[in-house]
Amino acid sequence: MSVRSLTTPLLLMICMHLAPLASASDWQHWQNKATQAYQAGDYQAAEAAIRRALELAEQGGGSTGYTAGSLNLLAFIQADRGELNAALGTMERAVRLGKTALARPGEQLAALYYNQGMLLQQANQPKPALAALQQAMNDYLALNSSGNGKLWQAVTAQGQLLVAEQPEQARTLLLRALSGFDDKPGFTHRPPVPHQARLAYLLGQAHIQLGQYQAAVTDLEQAIELARQAGNAGLQQNGLEYLASAYEQLDQPQQAGSVLEQILALSEQQPASMSRVMQLNELGMQLQQQKLYADAESRFREAQHTLELLNHTQSVEQALVLGNLASVKFAQQEHNAAERLFEQSYRLYLAYPQRPLNAANTAAWLGTLYYNQQDYQKAEPVFLQGLQWLESAPDASPQNLLVALQNLSALYSAWGKKSQARPYARRAGELKSTLK
Repeated sequence: MSVRSLTTPLLLMICMHLAPLASASDWQHWQNKATQAYQAGDYQAAEAAIRRALELAEQGGGSTGYTAGSLNLLAFIQADRGELNAALGTMERAVRLGKTALARPGEQLAALYYNQGMLLQQANQPKPALAALQQAMNDYLALNSSGNGKLWQAVTAQGQLLVAEQPEQARTLLLRALSGFDDKPGFTHRPPVPHQARLAYLLGQAHIQLGQYQAAVTDLEQAIELARQAGNAGLQQNGLEYLASAYEQLDQPQQAGSVLEQILALSEQQPASMSRVMQLNELGMQLQQQKLYADAESRFREAQHTLELLNHTQSVEQALVLGNLASVKFAQQEHNAAERLFEQSYRLYLAYPQRPLNAANTAAWLGTLYYNQQDYQKAEPVFLQGLQWLESAPDASPQNLLVALQNLSALYSAWGKKSQARPYARRAGELKSTLK
């Protein structure tokens, strides 16, 4: 499972408190004008105004700090215009100038480091992003300041960057933050509830990455409750999805199913979405594994209905849901209904082959139904297509490939076509010998 990332917080602008500038009033006028245009989404006017402010700052004596402040805003404008490389260069210059003109540690320089780190994270440059965010964090801790929340946002961003590749380091950082950095003498702040929720959520992810699933359950339950208190439905749902996964890893399907029900209850409050379709499909599979076939069928039918609302019935998602519904019908011995559903799923996979492993599974089911009816002419192209899908999927398991080869060997043998059966039997034998 991939690690979900939290929404990256918006960059925060900083206020500069500096030594007087000869043209300070003019600079402030254009800085304010640029800020207003930026906030209104008029990036062209914002850039024109901020470049005028930069000219005034660079013309004045002792204006390095003013220049840094204007460059900071220019980087915002460039980033929001999609000019990320230019924004990174502008912010690097702002930080470099800030280091010569601003107090260290100080709120303004810390904010510049924070902004730089967030831009670098956005640009998928984790190593320099971590370094800049750490600079911001160190300064806020030294100042006994949360920077109006930027400290906790910096820790959250660091956690996002670390959790997949360095989960132990992420775990240490997040535990420190949740404790209010009680190992830092003189620091007296604690993260507010909304930030606690995000930190606990990331800590749960780190424990999952470390294979510590029971610890992950504890963290994620805390994150879900804190997100509920903060009114953050999106984070609450993300936490529930990871919690369901943790329960699955602990082989506790009933608890996982209960969590999935909570996810659906939350999503019912939102408009129809593909996310809801996949949640219904996942819950249906959970219920099917528990042999609660009627409940599983109900969830798959609801997923189909949601796809209809989204006008998305001709899709790979519809093929997936139909195949799962067909397998429920087969488990209930309703073979005619299962065959019709597998046929619908198979036709959709031919048109939308983005999920070759799922497509091959449907082909195996459908081909077997035809084979059991001794309708070898219909079974042949289905089994061949299933093998082709498996061979196109890099992550196909050798066991599934072996079954596909054995199916074709058995088909041609039963059909009396021994010469066509031999190559598949030979390949199956060779593959089987490697699996011993």
